[in-house]
Amino acid sequence: MKEDDQRRGIIAWFACNDVAANLLMITIVVAGILVARHIRQEVYPVFELNTVEVDMDYRGASPEEVERSVILPIEAELRGLELVRRIVSVAREGNGTVEIEVTPGFDRNRALQEVTAAVQRVSLFPAEVEPPVITLGAGRRREVMRISVFGDLDEQTLVDYARQLEDGLLAEPGIAIVDLRGVRRPEILVEVPQERLRALDLTLGDIADAIDRAALDVPAGTLRTPAGDILLKTTERRDFASEFAEVPILSTADGSRVRLRDIATVIDGFEEAERENYFNGQRSVSVAVYSSDTQAPLEVAEAVRRFIEKQRPNLPPSVNLRVSRDRSIDYQERVTLLLQNGAAGLFLVLIALGLFLELRVAFWTAIGIPVSILGSLVLMPMMDASVNMISLFGFIITLGIVVDDAVVVGEDIFHKMSEGMSRRDAAVAGARQMTVPVLFAVSTNIIAFLPLLFV
Repeated sequence: MKEDDQRRGIIAWFACNDVAANLLMITIVVAGILVARHIRQEVYPVFELNTVEVDMDYRGASPEEVERSVILPIEAELRGLELVRRIVSVAREGNGTVEIEVTPGFDRNRALQEVTAAVQRVSLFPAEVEPPVITLGAGRRREVMRISVFGDLDEQTLVDYARQLEDGLLAEPGIAIVDLRGVRRPEILVEVPQERLRALDLTLGDIADAIDRAALDVPAGTLRTPAGDILLKTTERRDFASEFAEVPILSTADGSRVRLRDIATVIDGFEEAERENYFNGQRSVSVAVYSSDTQAPLEVAEAVRRFIEKQRPNLPPSVNLRVSRDRSIDYQERVTLLLQNGAAGLFLVLIALGLFLELRVAFWTAIGIPVSILGSLVLMPMMDASVNMISLFGFIITLGIVVDDAVVVGEDIFHKMSEGMSRRDAAVAGARQMTVPVLFAVSTNIIAFLPLLFV
């Protein structure tokens, strides 16, 4: 009866059916290897912010004016909404931002609609305020690498070259998302001397109105013909200073036209900003490269490095490229650390148990380490988890736990073998006896690190 009890249970069943146990182990290993090729990889996990953002420009206004004329009217309209959990507002010179944190469980798209309707109900905005830009809060993107384009150049030339670099990166097959950083918004600067305004009896408002009328694409309806409908519109949109310079301002008595270039200096420029970007003491523009859902950080980084090496021989003498931030290095170091720790754990288990216990016990104890890791990889897609800096940190911690528990169980099995039990009975008895201590040890570690799950 005692022997029958010893052979009952799932541990005893696997011990008595070694073919099934080995097949299960091989299945876990093969499944882990196959799934590992398709697990999402990222430097840090991407999250979605449950917020709605309202952004409004009020050019030339001080932060106090922005707060009084933009922020406070919006907040007053939003406070009574059910969706609002918290409101965080920031007033800057010429700009105001209101971030609404949505109550958990409230539909984000419905929240966007209600916030949009609430902002549109505000009728106290000054006439100079730009239309509001209302968007859902975007999660942090997966930035992999940042390239600094710098040199002893004027800002326009540097930005033009950075945009060429951006187009070249997007043309690479391994790169999908690229964004420019440190670039001021372009502006067309029109400078009119006061004496010319007086000579032509004009005001700055007259010139602004003339530019506004002449620089728009205006639809003019539809012309119906037997061959089909023809859409009519005026194509007067202008994007560069040279195009704005040709805008007619007024007509003289003799029928000639006075154009903007005749009375003003028109140049391509950038909006005034308090921030400037420099790298190694020279003006710079940054090109940020991101990975998509289907791209691994290491693959994106390698594609960027290949592109930079191809571009270096073609660089003008006054332009330099330098990788100023490379998060793939941190990711690679964490992966390398995990592999080194795993290899060291296997080696130490084999050496320690092989010297002091028995080589077969050491071998099967060590085999449990990679099998456990590969088995966890199978579960990651089911939990919508990814391989990232945080999950790799978790793997490194659990690697020590697995090694420790494997040594404890293996030692107890060897102890029972030394007392005269058969290998099979010792394996069953040792595993059973250490089940509760191992479960409590693992549970203690889970409880200790459980708060990280909610970060």
